[in-house]
Amino acid sequence: MLPYHTVEGAETLRANMSKIPAQNLPGTITKKKKEGKPSGNPQQSDKKEVCSKVKQFLLEEEARASKKRELLCVGRMIGELEILIKNKNADLLKLSEKVEKLQGEVSLLQKVRDKAKTTTEELPGESEEDLKEAQTILENEAQLRCENRALKEGLVKEIKMLQSEDAGTEELLSKYKKYRNLISRLCSRECQEAQRGDTRENQDDQNSELEETAVCKKSPFLIWKNCIDSVRVMLKLEELEDQNLFLIESSTEKNDLLDQTIELITKATEEEERTQTLKVDSMKNKCAIERRIVDIVKKKVDQHNSSATVEQDILLETLRKKVTEVHSCFADAELSSTSTLEKLAFIENHMTKLLQDLEKIPKDEVKSLWQIKEKEKRSRWREEKLRLETEKREEKMRRHAELAMKEPKKITGRKLMQRFMPVVKPKTKVIDEVTQEPEDDLYKDLFSEST
Repeated sequence: MLPYHTVEGAETLRANMSKIPAQNLPGTITKKKKEGKPSGNPQQSDKKEVCSKVKQFLLEEEARASKKRELLCVGRMIGELEILIKNKNADLLKLSEKVEKLQGEVSLLQKVRDKAKTTTEELPGESEEDLKEAQTILENEAQLRCENRALKEGLVKEIKMLQSEDAGTEELLSKYKKYRNLISRLCSRECQEAQRGDTRENQDDQNSELEETAVCKKSPFLIWKNCIDSVRVMLKLEELEDQNLFLIESSTEKNDLLDQTIELITKATEEEERTQTLKVDSMKNKCAIERRIVDIVKKKVDQHNSSATVEQDILLETLRKKVTEVHSCFADAELSSTSTLEKLAFIENHMTKLLQDLEKIPKDEVKSLWQIKEKEKRSRWREEKLRLETEKREEKMRRHAELAMKEPKKITGRKLMQRFMPVVKPKTKVIDEVTQEPEDDLYKDLFSEST
């Protein structure tokens, strides 16, 4: 079908005919021919020329229209190919990312397996070392406990000795007090007897002077001797008191020191026991955790060894399917029997060729294709907008129809009366006006919106 057989073709033909200069029209041609060549058939020659020009013009228009169609088809094909290439590139990138992730996981699992092997090889030696350390710690604890017990026993013995010494000093003090009381009593009796003898000597007669002189000679000597003995005893008692006081002070100081040392030793032993028990518990927990880790790593290694082959097969199968889908979009059925690597190479070559062809297209044609694409987008947007507007209108009409079909609500209850007295207005003539019912108003609104 030619373009001038349709309405659009007729319009283009009229527009192009209007662009033809006035000299080429049949009226002007006849005038020239009449002036130049009055003889012959001028009308037939003019018609032939016009027909030939119209044919040439129509052929040119057909060529232009065919070129435009070819350009549009090429542009659409290029756009579709670009979209396809972008989609396939995105799919290939996703597949490559998945492959990289799986390769990283495989490498990590291999590293874990190697670490597990090394740990399984190193764990026996480490466990033996830990057991030796624990044994040494326990032996040291036992030695410390024995030493602490020996120190406690020695301190208890010293305390008992000091307590026995204190008891001996207390006995000496009690004896000293008893002797001092006896000496004081004896001294008081001797002084009383001396005073009585003096009084008797003064009262005796002078006849018994010899006897009195003898008695007087004996009595001061005895008194002096007794006084010297009492002074010596008193000095010894004072020395003994000083010694006892010194011993009591030293014993109290020693008791305080011993109590402090016992408290310090008990605190130190308790702290050492706590620390050693905590160390032993931590070592036991570490050994248990390491054993659990070894078991988990062994299980993971076994699972990886069992599932690595299956996952690789699944990945290769998915990659092969995706590559065949991409390859089947623009390749022949004969090349479908090739391997995945050959298909990937063919896809890369095809993409490079398409990019080269895109670069070769002139800028004017690209601009025209871009404008056509934009016009199509605008037309689609307008159609979508009109569709949404029509849907909104239909929804509005439906709601109004539902409201019109519903029965009006009845107002229940009594009216509220005013509390204040209303102002009395003068009576006026009431003009009755014809009012329309609410249903008619609703229908009018509906008809106005629909129009």
